[in-house]
Amino acid sequence: MTRRLPLALLVLAVPALAGCATFSNVDRVATVNGVDITRAEFEAMSQDFFAHPDLFGAAAPVDGHVDAGAARDLIAITAQARLIRELVGDDELDAAADAALEGLAADDPVRDMTPEMQTLFAEITSRQGLLATVPAPDAAELEQGYTESPASVGVLCVRHILVETEAEADDVAAQLADGADFAELAAEVSRDTGSGASGGVVPSPSGGACWTLSDALGGAGLVPEFVHNARPLAAGETSAPFATDFGWHIVQQLPWSDVADSVVAAHAPGVTGDVQYVAALLGADVDVDPTFGVWDSGTASIVPLG
Repeated sequence: MTRRLPLALLVLAVPALAGCATFSNVDRVATVNGVDITRAEFEAMSQDFFAHPDLFGAAAPVDGHVDAGAARDLIAITAQARLIRELVGDDELDAAADAALEGLAADDPVRDMTPEMQTLFAEITSRQGLLATVPAPDAAELEQGYTESPASVGVLCVRHILVETEAEADDVAAQLADGADFAELAAEVSRDTGSGASGGVVPSPSGGACWTLSDALGGAGLVPEFVHNARPLAAGETSAPFATDFGWHIVQQLPWSDVADSVVAAHAPGVTGDVQYVAALLGADVDVDPTFGVWDSGTASIVPLG
């Protein structure tokens, strides 16, 4: 059997800034939005995770030592499962997980695993089907969420001005602070003449004004520094100047009135679950025992300290 539990439900190429968590309670390895992953749970799952490299891709222990990277993967997968539960609901996830386990062949090795690992395996393998059933928020809910934080509804809808030097960027920032029109200034001075012609709007792969976060953070998306600076902005808010390999940028999240249709379209039935899940991953409050590392929200993974 070659089926494996996916080690990364979401792999995004953005290094996010992550802080250290210091736990006084050694009985937990991580906390996800206030819910603990206990050390007992983790150790029970680890027994199966490392004992079945053919299923899970985690190398077996060598001289009693397990691979640290695989241990971090297991905690990250468990954290992701907790976020799926929050999004779809307890009853829905439990029912889907039960159905997944019932559908296993009688000789499937998962049946011989600990209850903790059986549950995790079933929750993760049920993920895609469950996300396809998540209902889309209505326009009023999306407007409220977008106004406070476009990233909270899984999108970036931005325009930018690109110049060559920091001094030029500071001058642009000063003009904007004095009331200059962003779109007019982008058309006048931006080195990105393609977006400058449309007021600085950075078109998504679909050609619209809004990127889903998964597209923006993916390998064919926007450069990491750009996303890192744009993601925290509220609707209508403008960033401070920042540098990428292309030059110096100033980014502004577009107001709801300019992008309402694009945001609603990103939350179409059947795809909204994926958009909401990525938003939940990137916005999750995950504290990890620093023995293992720190949570990197940009990749929904745990990275070692240092």
